[in-house]
Amino acid sequence: MNKKYKIILLQDSVSKKTLFKSNIKRNTLNKFRKLGNQKPPSFTRKYVKRKICQFELGLFSLSPSVETVYSKDELGRNVKRELRSGDYYLHSIIDYWVEEQIYDHQSKKRIGFINFIENNLTNKTFKQIFTLNNKVVIQDEEVFFIFSLKNIDDTNRFIFSLKNYLISMNRMDCLVVQDYDTVQRKQLYIMLEKNGFNRQFLYKHYTY
Repeated sequence: MNKKYKIILLQDSVSKKTLFKSNIKRNTLNKFRKLGNQKPPSFTRKYVKRKICQFELGLFSLSPSVETVYSKDELGRNVKRELRSGDYYLHSIIDYWVEEQIYDHQSKKRIGFINFIENNLTNKTFKQIFTLNNKVVIQDEEVFFIFSLKNIDDTNRFIFSLKNYLISMNRMDCLVVQDYDTVQRKQLYIMLEKNGFNRQFLYKHYTY
């Protein structure tokens, strides 16, 4: 038997995942507020299949809403929302987020921002961190570690979050160098190729 209420994660107005369900309205509202007040992770998902996507949190009920539901567009205008998820009607909607992950070429797994820190930046040896196209490269003495993101914009967003984290933690053992200079980029290609990385792989700008 269906529960009366659901909280659903939406991607571009399409239901992606049920996060909570209950027969008690008060419990559902409390959970909805709690989820909405959560602090977003340091690195959130922006792209799905090369397209910018919007994530939202919807509160749905088996009964139609007695009030019109609105949300704000990018210009701050009220937009009427009439969404259904199966037998459920939308009652409230807010902006939300999904944590993005990056691909760790060492472990062959996708990891989150905190895992990236814990796995690679816990020791106090001096490290250089580069961006190269859609990649982040860590040089720890003579050892290199490479991570791929979906595109160059994601790489820039990730390195911005990483810089903020390092500053907030007063970390002086990491030098972050972004990929702005053609000469620097060529030197990186040569150095990484000498360390066993394929140049065609390094040239890539997208990973999907």
